[in-house]
Amino acid sequence: IERDSISYSWAHPKGAGLSNISYSGTNYAYNHPFQAFYPGSTGPPYSNPNANPPIGIYLDPLTGDLIFTPTSCNEISSWVIEATEWRKDTAGTPQIVGKARRDVLTITSTCLDNNVPLINGPYTYNVCEGDQLCFNITTSDQVFTPPPPASAPAPDTVLLSWNEGIPGASFTILDTAARLKTGRFCWTPPAGSSSDLPYTFTAMVDDDHCDINRKSYRAFRVKVKKRAETAVNVTSLTCGWYDLNSQIDSSTFLWSPVYNWVILDSNSAFVFDKSIAYFKSSGNGLSSQNTDSLKIQRAGTYIVEHIINNNPLRCPQKYRDTITVATLPTTLINFAKDTSVCSGSNIVLNANTTNGTGTPSYQWFENDTLLAGETTTTLNINNFNSSIPIRYKIKLSDPNGCTNTDAVVIKSQIRYQDTLVSSLQACQGDTINLALDSALTGVLWSNGSTSFEQHITQSEQLTLTYTDTLGCTHTDSSSILIHPLPQLMLEDSTYCGAQVALSPGTFSSYLWTTGDTTSSVIASANGKYSVAVLDSNQCAGQDSATLTFLNHMGVTLGPDTTYCGPYVLQPIATGAYAWSTGATTSSIVATQSGTYSLLLTGSNGCVSADSVDVILLDLPLQTWGDTLSYCSDTLITLSSNKFSSYLWNNGAQTQSIQAANGPYSVAFTDSIGCSNKDTVYVKLNSTFEFSLGEDTTLCDDELVLSGIVGKSYLWSTGSISIIETARTSGTYWLRVTDYNDCSFIDSIEVGLNRNTNTPILTKSGSILTSNQSGTHKWFKNSAVISGQSQNTLTISGSGDYTALFVDIDDCESDTSNTITRTAGIAKLKSSALKVYPNPTNGQVTIDAAGLGQVQSIKLYDAQGKLVENTQAINGSLIELVWTVRSGVLWVEVETESATYREQIITIK
Repeated sequence: IERDSISYSWAHPKGAGLSNISYSGTNYAYNHPFQAFYPGSTGPPYSNPNANPPIGIYLDPLTGDLIFTPTSCNEISSWVIEATEWRKDTAGTPQIVGKARRDVLTITSTCLDNNVPLINGPYTYNVCEGDQLCFNITTSDQVFTPPPPASAPAPDTVLLSWNEGIPGASFTILDTAARLKTGRFCWTPPAGSSSDLPYTFTAMVDDDHCDINRKSYRAFRVKVKKRAETAVNVTSLTCGWYDLNSQIDSSTFLWSPVYNWVILDSNSAFVFDKSIAYFKSSGNGLSSQNTDSLKIQRAGTYIVEHIINNNPLRCPQKYRDTITVATLPTTLINFAKDTSVCSGSNIVLNANTTNGTGTPSYQWFENDTLLAGETTTTLNINNFNSSIPIRYKIKLSDPNGCTNTDAVVIKSQIRYQDTLVSSLQACQGDTINLALDSALTGVLWSNGSTSFEQHITQSEQLTLTYTDTLGCTHTDSSSILIHPLPQLMLEDSTYCGAQVALSPGTFSSYLWTTGDTTSSVIASANGKYSVAVLDSNQCAGQDSATLTFLNHMGVTLGPDTTYCGPYVLQPIATGAYAWSTGATTSSIVATQSGTYSLLLTGSNGCVSADSVDVILLDLPLQTWGDTLSYCSDTLITLSSNKFSSYLWNNGAQTQSIQAANGPYSVAFTDSIGCSNKDTVYVKLNSTFEFSLGEDTTLCDDELVLSGIVGKSYLWSTGSISIIETARTSGTYWLRVTDYNDCSFIDSIEVGLNRNTNTPILTKSGSILTSNQSGTHKWFKNSAVISGQSQNTLTISGSGDYTALFVDIDDCESDTSNTITRTAGIAKLKSSALKVYPNPTNGQVTIDAAGLGQVQSIKLYDAQGKLVENTQAINGSLIELVWTVRSGVLWVEVETESATYREQIITIK
């Protein structure tokens, strides 16, 4: 069998000359030749063949199944399906072997009373080589339901068949009389039939409907997976050891293989006991290694079972090999394998050896931990008591190097559960009854009793010894505490007061004959009062008392009070007084806030008491002193602190009055009703004035200001001198205080308009130009040149020329630089001075050779402003450095014979 693969796809219909034929109409194309069902906003190329009904148009590329729901019942469509055959080359790459095309004409018509029968899925299955695969193929055919009043037609009986597409497989109809047929497909793929490509067959269902029957076809795919294969080798070694090896056939695996080894006895039962056999890698009867060692410790017949699995294919293979071991040096512990003993037991383990050669050696282990010094065939275990099982193992080693082991597991017997309660409590008069299980034997109480029951009426520490049904002896104990009954403290009593708080003491709960459940009750009538209580140990007690009340009039100090000033406490009562202040008089004066109490003893010996809280409010006060001084030549306003009401000695009831020299008194009441009175003397002092002068503006840097003679001075600048110098424009004020502490303040607005725009003069020919625009004063040899006020001046004759700039405030600036005109200034060419480099970035060398001794060097910018620079003169060479700026500069070199200028281009 070639086992080539076939794929299916849409193809273009061909016309004359094998040209592609195009489709017309919306959404029609060679791969969309039908009008199909698209719900909602879905549309081509979306498809879902598993929807009910199917959505869109779906061509299965593996089976060629075409699935769609037509929506035009009068459509005739021509379309082409292309089948491509593929075969892998020697490199395993699929190559096209050939193609076949089939033109198909599909006619869609309306079946008014019939639905299409369906073949139900699933449609894809997997099976391992050698395993049988069986599955049922079911069908469905929904009965057509016409709109009322028409009735539904009789249901169709469908026919189901297949195309026998898989040789060796069977297809059987399970019930030939059923309306909806079910086919049973079965196949057992033989060894070597695995393939990357699925086996396929097609099933067809026909509803055999009259007049027009309807059919459906479905392709089914069966993928046959490779069976895992390996070569198993079991090699016998010495001393019961065997080497195991599994050598896989890698062609039967996609992922890493999964190895499983087990050791079985001759009855195929799993060997759990590693004293019988175990794998070296795990120490038990299971192994997951491809190579391992097996240790057989007991003579007999065993089965080595190996299962190899090839995930993800999951096609395992099982291998078995039988091992027979005749004789082995064997040691066996003469003790039950899994034994329970009583706690505290002494145990002796003895091992017997058979088939030994020479003189063997022994070593005992506890839970695989070597027991030092235990190297004989006997192990003594004293006072064994462990809450968990302990495994004891002996290892035999003979002179040939062979070993053999045996082990037993020992655990303590589970303690008898029906034991005494460790602690019991009761109240005096109660009895605690203890009863034991009658199945116990050897019962002995610490009080000498051997009875199964004890009746305890007093505190004691009770100990019990007994033997349980497993023969284990146990000791138990119980601490028994008998609590005394609660002691209540009620007594028959006589009281002077009208009532009394009655309490029996501190307990957990109370119940009075009055119905109260509080720890105390208020008794106010003669009679008997009873209470029952429970203490913290829940022991009960009760008591009662008979109370008698004398007719006694108590003392009262009245309600708590708030008062302005001292308060007199004077109750009306007869007897001996004892105040909390220590006084024994019938009245006292409270001078501060607090609680005042009185203890009054009557003639019948009854004592009554009362207390009162007294809050003393502070009297309102004025904040003025004895004398108030004012600086005024007229009456002044005299004001009281703010209160609720006022009454002056002149009859006024306002907060303020007009006052002259003399004493004034006022009575006043505050917001809480407390009143007081105060007197003050008013003294009026004459006022004075002075002036700092009119506001002034001047062209200067400063102005000296002065006040008049007084006691103290304070300027707005913070100065405290009588004289202050104004050095900036602004408002200046002075406060002068005389010897009566009367003050007067005056201020002056000072404007200092200094002209800081000093002109810079430049010369071009006989014209001098200032860098300031506006009014100027020109000078020649320090004398004013009359009639010249512009910022330029045409000069004639030699001399020193300067200028002043006059600003809009008529303030003159500092004198400008001096321009000197001399007779006979040499006119040299621009090449007279040699300047390099030029252009420059802030540093040049000037060669003035042959021009005479250098007197001065100046550097100007394009506006005639001097540029700050540093100079170094070495003979006729001048080094000139300045802060670089882009633009044109001029250097002016004055020698003993002439003045020379040269242009410098600067680049930043």
